[in-house]
Amino acid sequence: MPRCSALLGLLVAFSFSGAAARFDLRRQLAIQEANSIGTAWLRIHVLPAEARPPLRERFRQYLDARLRTARKMPDLDAAREELRRCNEIQNAIWAQAVADCAASTSPAPTMLLLPALNQMFDIAATRTAAAQIHPPLIILTMLFLLSLASAVLAGHGMSAAK
Repeated sequence: MPRCSALLGLLVAFSFSGAAARFDLRRQLAIQEANSIGTAWLRIHVLPAEARPPLRERFRQYLDARLRTARKMPDLDAAREELRRCNEIQNAIWAQAVADCAASTSPAPTMLLLPALNQMFDIAATRTAAAQIHPPLIILTMLFLLSLASAVLAGHGMSAAK
């Protein structure tokens, strides 16, 4: 029985360690996404003045959609719908930024804004993928079966004692 309990303790410890690592990764990705959105927002200033307001409005829509996605995360269907909306806004932002950069006489928008947008979209995709990382089903099954076996063995061992 002590070996079974020790193995159960080890599996629980590994499970908690993995959960903590996934939590830290998601927190770091949220910070990176916020920073990349901020960087892209600031780089809108390299566009001509008349091109800035429509792109800023799309950025606001994008940020609102990303926040709604995070809030709706327990409801997977609603979160998927918000992610679809985020992707539509991403495509609109990209198309508008490419058109604005092409219309600009300066190379600065192309060199500064487009890489920042690309980074912003990449981090969003990475964050979405990280949210789908969970412990393998075999680990959870093993943890459940080992817990059950430990409980049965502990109960059997205690039944002989007064």
